[in-house]
Amino acid sequence: MEEKNVPGRASKRKKCGVKTSPPKDDQTDNTVSKPEEKYCQCEDYIPEHLSVECESCELFWHLSCVGLTGLNEEMLGLLINWKCPYCFVVPNTSTDTVENRAIRAILKEEIKLFTPALTNSLKIALKENAEKTVDKAVRLYSDVTAKSQKKVLDDMSREQASETVISKVQMNMHTDTFERNKRKLNLCVLKVPESKKSNSKQRQEDDTKFCKETLKIKDDDMISCHRSGKLNPDKPDHRRPLIIQTRDEESVNFYSDYGKGWKESTYWINMDLCKADRDIRFLARKERKKRQEVAKKKETEKTEKEAKERETKKTKEEAEIIETEKTEDEAEATKPCP
Repeated sequence: MEEKNVPGRASKRKKCGVKTSPPKDDQTDNTVSKPEEKYCQCEDYIPEHLSVECESCELFWHLSCVGLTGLNEEMLGLLINWKCPYCFVVPNTSTDTVENRAIRAILKEEIKLFTPALTNSLKIALKENAEKTVDKAVRLYSDVTAKSQKKVLDDMSREQASETVISKVQMNMHTDTFERNKRKLNLCVLKVPESKKSNSKQRQEDDTKFCKETLKIKDDDMISCHRSGKLNPDKPDHRRPLIIQTRDEESVNFYSDYGKGWKESTYWINMDLCKADRDIRFLARKERKKRQEVAKKKETEKTEKEAKERETKKTKEEAEIIETEKTEDEAEATKPCP
């Protein structure tokens, strides 16, 4: 069905046509003679080279001739309403002026060398009154070409970045699972004083004694204990976390109160969580605290509102009583004497 043009509605955006020149074996020389065989207006033959179609004049151009080197056929398919240098610099083809003809002639000669040097060539060849116009046109065309190419490359980079992000997330999930399984039988106790003994074995014996006597952990439930991290002699008050390895998950749940944390003496016994789980719990506590603050604020506002309503009601009742007494006094005063 033929598409009708609706007044006031923009026409559909047109995708650029793309074609590839044939291999060198199919050509007798480096010049394409027939107009229908042209793959670029430079009239040079480049074997198996991509050409892009102008949406305005429908002529094909080599990518290397219009500053689109590096784009493949898939990327070119994303270009929409692309204009060649002819149609960009002189869009009104019906105006056949001396200036337009000069511009077209120079563009045709210099199109393969589309570099900043093209601007200087145009300035020398054209009249002084056309220099600024041509300079601006070439600069704008260069900007548009660069932006179109950048957009296509950005789209491709975004797809690759998405794959990279997914891969990174999957790797982090595998790492978290490994850490979680490694720590699932461990308990963690913070702020336990370090032993002052110099021998590591003696310090471990002191920590084991602390677990049994202070934390009340039974021998049947504990395999061993150790400190997490290295001892820093420059910070004598620094206390490394004490990690206790238990025999089964039942012991972990018992001593940590099923993950809630258990306070024995002045020390809290918690599960040995990986960083991901610690972050989740921190965010959960933060969110819970925020909800509690909001609820407390609402309760305070409700209490203040009720107190204000009671005060208003009391003031209104007192005013009504005073008004009633005043009315009665006036009625009493207006009574005739017997």
